[in-house]
Amino acid sequence: QQEAVVSTQSTGEAIFSYKKTKCPDSNLTVSISMTAENKAVQRGTSVTFAAVSDDYLDDVYFLWYISDNTTFSGYGDEARNFTYTFTKSATYVVTLTANNGAGPVVAMDTIQVDDPITSLVLQYEPVDPAVGEGMIFIVTTDDTSSKIDVSSSGLFI
Repeated sequence: QQEAVVSTQSTGEAIFSYKKTKCPDSNLTVSISMTAENKAVQRGTSVTFAAVSDDYLDDVYFLWYISDNTTFSGYGDEARNFTYTFTKSATYVVTLTANNGAGPVVAMDTIQVDDPITSLVLQYEPVDPAVGEGMIFIVTTDDTSSKIDVSSSGLFI
């Protein structure tokens, strides 16, 4: 896109020049990346969210919204990344609206925030396994909202 700039000299002659401006890209695409592995963290953890795009983002307005009514906004690099500390356990929706002047695009993602595990007990059966005998591990915790993967099994020599 070009914008005409007209100036008049003292002789009355008009001089035309053109100033190049960035044309808003109506095909802007954006997605969200986050520092939370598997999109899950413990309460009290800070997570950095980032707008990811192959498009030019310096002139883009970003509006971040977290489903606990937290918002953060700004232009370009100042708002492209957003760090937030989750203080309550819940499943949160993170919404990023990016607008480059040609219209907004929206990206959404979720993050699970759980209470920290305060008690973890590991038991195994049989208590005194024989060489080559399989064992079963039993993990219990006082936190019913946490997810623990105990799918490992094997023989001990």
